[in-house]
Amino acid sequence: MNPGTNLSWRITAFTTERVTGNMPVVNWNIRASKFEHLKGIRFLPPANSSCVDIIIGFDYAELHYSLRNIRGKPGEPIARLTPLGWTCTGVTSRPQDGSVSNCIATYFIRDSLVPF
Repeated sequence: MNPGTNLSWRITAFTTERVTGNMPVVNWNIRASKFEHLKGIRFLPPANSSCVDIIIGFDYAELHYSLRNIRGKPGEPIARLTPLGWTCTGVTSRPQDGSVSNCIATYFIRDSLVPF
């Protein structure tokens, strides 16, 4: 099976008006040309939206499983082939002053009736 093609998965999701705020969609087919190690990777085209609508959480870890990784130099984006297709993560450009800011939040919810 080709990752990202003909995949169907039932997902339960909770959402709000703008769960991702104004997080912009990154078209990695365009950004990849800046990085030698990403050239030739066929990323799926982004949806016709300027903002990310939903993020599939790690409660569906089987959809985030890395089948293959392609790394460049330290600090460059990393491409990952997942069951959903190619994705990429990392910084694509740095501010002129060289500063970088990251924010990561993780929430764990469990059923209170299930013992540890």
